[in-house]
Amino acid sequence: MIGFFYRYTLKKMPHLKDLLSRAGIYKTPKQFIKESLISSMIVTTFLMGMIIVLSLNLIQIKFTILLLIFLIILTISVWFFFSAPNVLILKKRKEIEQNIISISRQILIQVKSGVPVYEIMRYVSKQKNEVGKTFLEITNKVSLGIDIEDALIESIDMTPSENLQRLLDQILNGLSSGSELAPGLENLIEQMTDSAIVDIQKYGKKLNPIAMFYMMIAVIVPTLGVTMLVVVSSFLSLNLNLGMLILITVFITFVQFMFINVIKKGRPNINI
Repeated sequence: MIGFFYRYTLKKMPHLKDLLSRAGIYKTPKQFIKESLISSMIVTTFLMGMIIVLSLNLIQIKFTILLLIFLIILTISVWFFFSAPNVLILKKRKEIEQNIISISRQILIQVKSGVPVYEIMRYVSKQKNEVGKTFLEITNKVSLGIDIEDALIESIDMTPSENLQRLLDQILNGLSSGSELAPGLENLIEQMTDSAIVDIQKYGKKLNPIAMFYMMIAVIVPTLGVTMLVVVSSFLSLNLNLGMLILITVFITFVQFMFINVIKKGRPNINI
């Protein structure tokens, strides 16, 4: 079964190997698929065990519904673990974008001071962020005997950030043509700064409607909804057991968590 799923996944995701490399997951596609399937089954089994225990003690759930829940949880688990490379790539991109402008300014200052390019890269590689890790990989390759231009080209192909690609491309062009790095870096920094300011302005405009929607869906509707449910159940003699109240609480908590996560994820995280 794993062999069939492996072939099917590679057919649907032919660039899985490059995707894993970009995400910093140093595993073969076969290892990644196998471990993702095993993790999905473990999570699904654990959650289904909790649901079955709950169904035996609090809520009576039919077998067909349990089977449907099993398939839904398994599908979500497989999707979750197979989305890990994309999530890691997105996380790396956001961290790079957070530091790229300030690091580009540091590089520009050292270029204007006459520091050699390789020494600049060694300086940047000491920084504890994704940009520093990228430059550390480049300097490590150079120390192993790989040509600095080839190392830069490999990093340009593998980095998930367009701005970091442009920065490395500027350095590569300067080394290849022997031209001045400073003018190109100044222009690049100006473009990145303007883009960051636009992103901050867009976020400010988007925040107000999101906050209003959060107040409606996550605060007002649950509060009034639960109150009305209690009133109606008392009139109609409906039985509100502990299981239903737990499900309502879990749903409200999940909705609030999702809204907070959306607001947090959408915030531009940039050091200008």
